[in-house]
Amino acid sequence: LPVDRAVAVRAVHTAIVLAVLEARFADERGTWFAAVRKSRAWLNRVAGSWGPALDAKAFENLVKDIVPLPKPMSAQGGL
Repeated sequence: LPVDRAVAVRAVHTAIVLAVLEARFADERGTWFAAVRKSRAWLNRVAGSWGPALDAKAFENLVKDIVPLPKPMSAQGGL
């Protein structure tokens, strides 16, 4: 990737957090969706600089495939 290591690591961490929010807290999307707007914009900007080989959505999907995520709270019967 044409980016320094620190930015790449931060991008991975950001994508993991977004994936966890979407998978684990999908039922509570209204509480976190607006708050992650800045993170998504940054991830899109950073991943956009990587060129067509790996855009932001593909990067998020890659993280989702790699990181085993728990089922949403609703699928587990809630708390």
